[in-house]
Amino acid sequence: MNAAYEMATLTSAAKDVGSCMFDVFPDNPSDEEADGVSNLYASLKHAAEEGVPNAMRIQRYDVRDASGLFVTKYWKPVNTPIFDGEGRLIYLLHQVEDVTEDIQKKMNEAVGSP
Repeated sequence: MNAAYEMATLTSAAKDVGSCMFDVFPDNPSDEEADGVSNLYASLKHAAEEGVPNAMRIQRYDVRDASGLFVTKYWKPVNTPIFDGEGRLIYLLHQVEDVTEDIQKKMNEAVGSP
């Protein structure tokens, strides 16, 4: 977890190191249609089993702010398997681009808001 990831996801590596990814980033319990956990899990599984990067479609995946409240976020994730010199899977690299501003702008344009 680098500084840019911490800033985008409103998290802290110092606080979250050693925690399960889905404990740090659960689905928003107030959103009945939240599917971030299941979609991310499926993408990570695909990358691991097939041994190829998996670029997810844009995903709404809300994150908690410092006070614990969920903030709406949209992401463009890519999950890439990393192998050692012998071809064994050793890591899954999870990269995200925060596209929240772009999505919100498009949504506002669609309803005619400035």
